Amino acid sequence: LRNVQLPACTYMPIGAFSGCTNLSYLSMGVTTIASNTFSNYTNFTTMILPSCTLVSTNAFRGCSNLTTVSLGNCSTLGNSAFMDCFKLQTISLPICTKVGTNVFLSCSALSQINLPSCTTLGNSAFNGCTKLFSISLPACTSVGAYAFSNCTSLTSLTLPNCSTFGTGVISGCTNLSTLKVGLTAVASSAFLNYTNLKAVTLYSCSRINTRAFSGCT
Repeated sequence: LRNVQLPACTYMPIGAFSGCTNLSYLSMGVTTIASNTFSNYTNFTTMILPSCTLVSTNAFRGCSNLTTVSLGNCSTLGNSAFMDCFKLQTISLPICTKVGTNVFLSCSALSQINLPSCTTLGNSAFNGCTKLFSISLPACTSVGAYAFSNCTSLTSLTLPNCSTFGTGVISGCTNLSTLKVGLTAVASSAFLNYTNLKAVTLYSCSRINTRAFSGCT
């Protein structure tokens, strides 16, 4: 089984496609993808789920050939939902408000994201997404630890309403040059030795701590 098109199907029980590891194309009307449903389906290339509102934990983890994802009505991405999807290049989630932990961890081909409604970004959500070069999350208020760590191509990060920044959010983002965030305070050594940082806008900042920008030559 390689191609599944069930546009009127709104319910998919756990194990419905168990063992169908050659499945490469899926188009369904389901509203929920359960945990681990397609984990490590390495032949999966295309996933179209226009009615899906929830993608659960590990749902597509390890789908190493997945390139195309359509989730126009998804509001929540569970932990590690697309982790290790090495060929995923773009994703648009126009109404998604919550991105869990490790969701796009090591998606090394991901170069474009659209998350205009996202308010919460979990730990290591985009860690290791080495092709991402620009990120704007206008509604985001909370970013977890290491969310953008090791995004080595990232040059611009815009989070105008973000007041909560976890540990190491941009650690390893060695090419970051433009930063716009809504932080109320900058922690000690937060941007230590970010030598490519050229422009910083801190919309709500009232306190900068020790060595916050030290070494930003």
